[in-house]
Amino acid sequence: LIADAGGNDLLRQNAAWIGNPTVFHNRMVPTPPFMPPGMMPMQSVPTGVAAGPDGALYVSELTGFPFPPGQARIYRVVPGVSKTVYATGLTNVTGLAFSGRTLYAVQFATAGLLNVPPGELPTGSLVRVRPGQTSHPVVADNLPAPYGVATRAGAAYVTTCAVCPAGGGVSRIPLG
Repeated sequence: LIADAGGNDLLRQNAAWIGNPTVFHNRMVPTPPFMPPGMMPMQSVPTGVAAGPDGALYVSELTGFPFPPGQARIYRVVPGVSKTVYATGLTNVTGLAFSGRTLYAVQFATAGLLNVPPGELPTGSLVRVRPGQTSHPVVADNLPAPYGVATRAGAAYVTTCAVCPAGGGVSRIPLG
């Protein structure tokens, strides 16, 4: 499975072919304060995919410019059948992982990418996703430029400093 951020789609590939994509369309959002008032298109920008315990695929959304806080979504995709919004109220989501039946998401810039001061790293968080809710409990915050996540044995392993010139790291976060 490939979350194609450049094509705003989810692809299934094997050695011989790439299957029909699931496309994530633009949405209209308010323009940022430094632009004339109005609405503008925002790309979806899928960034990660996780296989759920129910057999569905879950796709994270970073969102494109203007990167509005609280506007990222997680989609639930049943290949060949449907795509639905599973969770809303997130910001700049880059990674997903299940621990049992619980979905966790990494927010790359919790305050939104346009709110990161020049010359500083974005700080993000790991949240426990509550389906159908717009608020999600924070498991860990103030993570420097987090991006990916994996879970094992009651802990999440989150990559940090994803955009650091000197390289990144991995933080172990208990899920208890």
